[in-house]
Amino acid sequence: MSSKAEKPTLTGQRIRSRKRDEKSKFDPATFRDVLVAGLIEADDLEGASKFLEETGTTQTSRGHTIQKEDKLDYRRYSESLFDVLLTGGLLAPGGSPVDDDAPRNPLSVFETESSDAAVKKVAEFIRDLIRRYKYLQVLLEEEMEKILKFVKAFSDENQLKLAKCTGFFLSFGLITAKPFMSLNQEAMVKEGVAANFLLQCLKTWLSETSLNSMSGGMRKAGLDTEVLNFFPPNRRTMEHFKDLADKIGGMDDVVAWQKVQQLTGVKRRLQADIVEMVNREEADADAVIEKVQEVMAESDMKETDVIALLWTALMNSVEWNKKAEQVAEQALHHLKAYHTAFAAFATTHRAQVLLLVRIQNFSYDNQSFLKIFNKIVLLMYKADVLGEDAILEFYAKAHSSKGKDVFLAQLKPMVEWLQEAETESEED
Repeated sequence: MSSKAEKPTLTGQRIRSRKRDEKSKFDPATFRDVLVAGLIEADDLEGASKFLEETGTTQTSRGHTIQKEDKLDYRRYSESLFDVLLTGGLLAPGGSPVDDDAPRNPLSVFETESSDAAVKKVAEFIRDLIRRYKYLQVLLEEEMEKILKFVKAFSDENQLKLAKCTGFFLSFGLITAKPFMSLNQEAMVKEGVAANFLLQCLKTWLSETSLNSMSGGMRKAGLDTEVLNFFPPNRRTMEHFKDLADKIGGMDDVVAWQKVQQLTGVKRRLQADIVEMVNREEADADAVIEKVQEVMAESDMKETDVIALLWTALMNSVEWNKKAEQVAEQALHHLKAYHTAFAAFATTHRAQVLLLVRIQNFSYDNQSFLKIFNKIVLLMYKADVLGEDAILEFYAKAHSSKGKDVFLAQLKPMVEWLQEAETESEED
């Protein structure tokens, strides 16, 4: 029998990798040692800024990093870089400093004074570094998401310094408010650490920017109406928010802003609840009235806060007929079913005018309702939801600009009738 021939093999040949493809061992401790030594030698923030600029890696126009033996790779060691700049050294899991007797950065946030001016100088120093190495901005946000998880592990003084620095970062536009989510951990929330840290940040943030800018930043992160969730469960009220804000001091604008945000959140949740109740066919007018009264009792909501959202919720809970000619009958039937709910929260002249404006805007935005605006107003008038004075004021000056010519023309016969009736009443 013939044996199968063996395949030829090559011996003694090595495949060599190119030097640029070889990656050095990941060594945060050595990176830290070189970095801290240079910062100690620099002696002040101006010298440190020059040292970091000269020591960092550079990039080509295509984004490739040029790494020389005497350069520090800030991208690869970004976590270590920011640990050193913020806390003075490397952090172990849990937030405690790595205990290896290594020298610490004397120019870090934790090593500076706790005054606003001193912390701001360090924050500006980090901002200038990021302006030079723009890729660090995204990495700073990742670092803040990490380090804010460890706030409870830091001393009270260092918590204050870090909170102020975070506020400055936010005002500079270096990070978003998303890292605040890292504070929402059970232990930090329960002990009040999260709430205190957050309010200190907001105070510093607002000291450097406008209220609209701060509010917009919180809204983009989805946190504008969630601030009370950072307080202990038994202290999630505006009263406790104000107490802590007063203790910190200089936060009157933040208190006023948060009061508005909390009211907005309550209104948003109430509107969603009403829609859900009606969609499940579990809510007649009495059930809706009970739900709204319950929420009003627990908050600072007034009729003028309720009436517009009530209209929106009840009208959004219906799947309107696609045939325009059938919408009128459907709408009037629906409103008749809930007219007592509107009447319960439109007892004031101001609330009635607001309801008229909301009906006008809704009818303009939903073209099927353009031709039945006057029928809706008449229904509301006959059901004692709207009074004569409110209708006359709306017609004269309180209407919105949306489709006003169309709506006022529809309303003109009714207004003339009301005016004539009023004249006859005065003559009698």
